[in-house]
Amino acid sequence: MAEENQEMNMDDTPHSTPALVRRSSRIRASSSPPSETYPKSLSSDASFHNPSAEDDVLDHELKAPKRALPARKSKLAKNLNHTNGISFDIAKAMRPVGNEERLDWRGWVELESDPAFFNFILREYGLKGVKVEEVLGLDDDMLGFLNKPVHGLIFLFKYREEEEEDEVDLEEPETCPEHVWFANQTTNNACATIALLNIVMNVSNADLSEAMTTFKEKTRGLDPAYRGKRLSCDDFIRNIHNSFARRLDMLNSDLILQNEFEKRQRAKKSSKRRKTTKNRRKKKDEEDPGFHFIAYVPIDGTVWRLDGLQRQPINLGDSGDDWISVARANIYERIVQYEEDGVQFNLLSLCQSPLQTIPTKIAQNLKAILAIEANLNITLPEWKSFVESNVSFDLNELSASLAVPRDIFDGAAIRESSKKILERGESDANFLLEHRQNLINDHEALQSSYHNEVALIERQNEEAESRRQDHTPAVFQATKTITEARILKELVLEMRKNGQMK
Repeated sequence: MAEENQEMNMDDTPHSTPALVRRSSRIRASSSPPSETYPKSLSSDASFHNPSAEDDVLDHELKAPKRALPARKSKLAKNLNHTNGISFDIAKAMRPVGNEERLDWRGWVELESDPAFFNFILREYGLKGVKVEEVLGLDDDMLGFLNKPVHGLIFLFKYREEEEEDEVDLEEPETCPEHVWFANQTTNNACATIALLNIVMNVSNADLSEAMTTFKEKTRGLDPAYRGKRLSCDDFIRNIHNSFARRLDMLNSDLILQNEFEKRQRAKKSSKRRKTTKNRRKKKDEEDPGFHFIAYVPIDGTVWRLDGLQRQPINLGDSGDDWISVARANIYERIVQYEEDGVQFNLLSLCQSPLQTIPTKIAQNLKAILAIEANLNITLPEWKSFVESNVSFDLNELSASLAVPRDIFDGAAIRESSKKILERGESDANFLLEHRQNLINDHEALQSSYHNEVALIERQNEEAESRRQDHTPAVFQATKTITEARILKELVLEMRKNGQMK
């Protein structure tokens, strides 16, 4: 995880490309706008085609969740037990949440926008060969640092419902194309996982686990809304999403959903509208929009924007030779809309894992070195006396330390650039010796990159495990202890006296 949050500001020059984002683990994504649990395009009056009578019926009505939140009481203060001035409910809320309780909880928590957490989730899903990387900018230089190929982009921004009306020029099909796997968001706080899976499920050569392969096959023929419903009800997917859930996260999620449920119940009982359209619009504008994740992904020559709050995927046009340029244009439009508000954005990419590509590069490099040495044995038999060190390459050692099995080595082909050097070196032994040394330097760099990536995964796992530890109970107990000892009051008075607090 980066020690510092990197921030880029919009350049005022007319020809500059808008700088993109800063990532911060403090930025959380609210999966739906605060004023609506479901988007307008998924409202209760929408009709959906259910491909199977055995499929679960999509319930558009909110129901009280199986929750961690205590039931409300009309006279709460009179029904609470107090211990040393601390209410029973507060003490209960400060307890650490056990794994069994987390698995039994049916809600979804907000997910922080951090590559370490996304990669941990991918590994828990059993996905191989891909990783999530942070994108610090959409200019060509910054994109050049991403591992190739880039399978998709995950964009985090502040959601405004009226954006649906602003994008009438974009092509939205009446039904989801069969070759596009797209799920709607049918529950709060699930947009991060939905955006991630909307990319992963469309990667043609993705190495999916058995569980994810089964889920993909079972949802292949469903409409996006039913697919999203199945996703939100899938215990395996939900429990991994909630890996980092703390008790306060769960309580907060339940409280938001309960407030929305009670709001809708009151609206049902009301026989008339108490607010004018103008007043409703004013209240809506005053509410702080929530953060929302959407995905951009190339599928069969077309770039799609997959937004779980849209009824169908959005066709952005042909991908051409550079699909990211097509996605970049749409992302820039959204950035410009918020430029005056000073809103910060976050962009992640789903790329090929270096652990997937480096072994092949090592095998290609090693084959070129061995070919050069075979050539030197003929043209300059005493060539080993001209090199500073004789480097040997043991395939068994490479297989153990760098994951270069025999089948990868046998299947690797010498690059065209190395073939041309071999042809030229048939009459120039010195040239071959020089190129051999360059290849050895490349080999050492590839080894270093591989080990660095392994170390990065270990650090991310440690970071994810640390995030799963809830220190709130310890902080609460410490605060409670110094309060009971009458130390806290003295500390506050001393800090006020020294001007450290008001």
